[in-house]
Amino acid sequence: MKILAITDIHSSIVNVKKLVNTIHHIDLIAVIGDISHFGPFKRAIQILRLLTRIGVPVFFVPGNCDPPSLLQWEDLEQNIFNLHGRNRKFREFFFAGVGGSIISPFRTLIEFSEEEYSKILNNAIRHLDDLSKLILIAHNPPYNTRLDLIRNNIHVGSLSVRKFVEEKQPLLLVTGHIHESRGVDQIGRTKMVNPGPLKWGYYALVNVNDEKVDIFLEKI
Repeated sequence: MKILAITDIHSSIVNVKKLVNTIHHIDLIAVIGDISHFGPFKRAIQILRLLTRIGVPVFFVPGNCDPPSLLQWEDLEQNIFNLHGRNRKFREFFFAGVGGSIISPFRTLIEFSEEEYSKILNNAIRHLDDLSKLILIAHNPPYNTRLDLIRNNIHVGSLSVRKFVEEKQPLLLVTGHIHESRGVDQIGRTKMVNPGPLKWGYYALVNVNDEKVDIFLEKI
């Protein structure tokens, strides 16, 4: 299975169109939030529907800069599936997600306490017995990794996401939110990637074959 992973689009229609015209031969698109830049709602929907032109399902979670109305929206007819607080099977894998971010000093549009984040994560997998092929899509990265570092090397990730990854050991975690922490890391068996913001032209391609995960950081 080949996944196109993108995050932090921030309403960059130009780069979305470039990506749509560039990418071929993938199986699924994972969108890890901040689709719009503080709205409007119609812009986020426009971008998600534009991505369907690639011809594969779109799995997404909203980011903290997306309108709260996006938390409940999906378009099943166009194969756009919302993973916030829920899971969906694709082939032999299960995808689960959490959108928004933990509470920040900036009071952005979708923020949760760590306790709320933990409840959303556990609710997303509540009916899953086997987590060996779980792929987690979380806008907020886990705490104390290469993927949650801001300037001055300060870690600003989520403790609840970190705990979830340590305890549940998903096969793959795809995250975003921290623009300057594009990269790859690992906790236990869990491979993790922050593709970097698509608004700067960054994305990732992830090949998942059984329990083998290969990650490639790309740029338009």
